[in-house]
Amino acid sequence: MEKLKKSESGKIVILKNNKFEAVMLSMKEFERLQNAMQLLENIYKNQKA
Repeated sequence: MEKLKKSESGKIVILKNNKFEAVMLSMKEFERLQNAMQLLENIYKNQKA
């Protein structure tokens, strides 16, 4: 958990019954992905217009 807080690790995968169930990201990585998603949504909206 400390590595995640310090952004030393990109992500932690959580398994349930030997299957990927969830992924934990640092806040920095989450915000980066969120910004990328917003950028892609804006591009998509502009192409539809």
